[in-house]
Amino acid sequence: MIWQQLTIEEMNEAFEMSKALPEKMNGNYSGNDPLKRLSGYIGQVAAHKFLKGSTNVDGFEFDLIFNDLKVEVKTTCRSVPPRPHYVARVACSNSSQFCDLYLFGSAQCENGKFMHGCWLVGWITKPEMLERMWFEEKGKEHGDGFVEKGDCFKILIEDLNPIKDLIESSK
Repeated sequence: MIWQQLTIEEMNEAFEMSKALPEKMNGNYSGNDPLKRLSGYIGQVAAHKFLKGSTNVDGFEFDLIFNDLKVEVKTTCRSVPPRPHYVARVACSNSSQFCDLYLFGSAQCENGKFMHGCWLVGWITKPEMLERMWFEEKGKEHGDGFVEKGDCFKILIEDLNPIKDLIESSK
């Protein structure tokens, strides 16, 4: 896990990108919550900054191109720093995206205010996703009171490929 610091200008870039989305999107796992949608762009801007030389394409199928790899960034909005036993998820509605890998981030937001940066917690290739992630149904209740908002595939952060290995594997 690494913390990718963002400048005020980069946070504003994420905010402007989030404003370009339609107000309501069908099947959106975030429930169209503006803060959660902004967190997705914070993760995308942070990943773009971390992956030196990447291109930010901001498409539905993938967000970045890094060394000829199509990278889809999935970001969770949390009030605390991520821990190894927390999960990363891909909504089933996004599991058929035309990408080579998923990079997971965790944007920290307390009382509606984001920290200026994002935790980049790990990544997994598309074939690994299909082998290593487990399925969970919408409505499943967890012991901590969380209820799944949609059908999704999940993996523990500690089971993801380390974020630094993405740089090494692409050399």
